[in-house]
Amino acid sequence: MHISFVSRDYYYPSTLGTETVTLVQERSDPVSASAAYNTIGSLDAELVAGQSWAVNTSHVSERQDFDAISYFNGYAVCDSTESFFG
Repeated sequence: MHISFVSRDYYYPSTLGTETVTLVQERSDPVSASAAYNTIGSLDAELVAGQSWAVNTSHVSERQDFDAISYFNGYAVCDSTESFFG
């Protein structure tokens, strides 16, 4: 799986901060990547076939009243012949 991401403060675009994106899988250790606001970050992780996964984000900002907005782009490769819709 590959995820590219960028984040900024919605009301104060020049705010300094960091976004962390974490891929959590059912039976694997989480994989994380961080990037400063207004900087493109990326996360690459190998998915374990047949296990569920989720993507979580967290933000740390120099402002107490920040309102972060994040943009994501990515893809995952599925190596299964089973129907997604069962």
